[in-house]
Amino acid sequence: MVRDGSPARDGKAWSISGDVLGERLCHVSSVDDAGLRAALHACAAAQRAAVAGRALDVDPARAAAATSPAALDEARLGGDVSDVRTADGLGHCFVFNAAGLPGSVADAAVEAAKARLDAVVGDLLGDLPGGAGRRAVSSGLFLYPPGGWMGWHTNSRVPGRRLYLSVVDEPARSWFRYLDEESRELFTSWDSGTDLRVFDIDPERRFWHAVWSDTHRCSVGYRLLPVDGDDG
Repeated sequence: MVRDGSPARDGKAWSISGDVLGERLCHVSSVDDAGLRAALHACAAAQRAAVAGRALDVDPARAAAATSPAALDEARLGGDVSDVRTADGLGHCFVFNAAGLPGSVADAAVEAAKARLDAVVGDLLGDLPGGAGRRAVSSGLFLYPPGGWMGWHTNSRVPGRRLYLSVVDEPARSWFRYLDEESRELFTSWDSGTDLRVFDIDPERRFWHAVWSDTHRCSVGYRLLPVDGDDG
């Protein structure tokens, strides 16, 4: 266990645990369903093609700072940071087909590839962690270039269960990290290639999390709603 030296709000330091998931995150590494892997890779390829020739300014120091324990302390002092729709500049990545979000990339080929992935996820959902008795509603589509990141946030604006699929060019060069506020640990979930993560958003128990990537990383999010519930 490596202890980070940045002071927390009450003077303690966060402790960072690698490859440990704690009680609030389910991480399935190396997703082995061939159809799901193929659909996810096709979606990532469409995203890469859609932004070919575009570039984001890459600043490794800024990426490290934005996802650091010190940045987490600052975010928590501010009360809450929900998501990219409520916090301008939260992420340094490409966002796709997000209606009404400035800077979102609208691309028909990405939309078609995502629709095919949605169908595969829907067919498999009952066999996926946290998916029994649920249906999947799209909640986000992102492409992180090397040096990309998503700062600390909680998604508290829209509570409920979330499932995220990700695929990366190079394993062990990107991660999803979250804070367990009770134990004061930061748990690090490294990407292995093709990964699945499930977690719950509870407004009474905030789920602070961040993403950092030093490789191309496609991330696809879903809200997992009860089959007999509405989309609210």
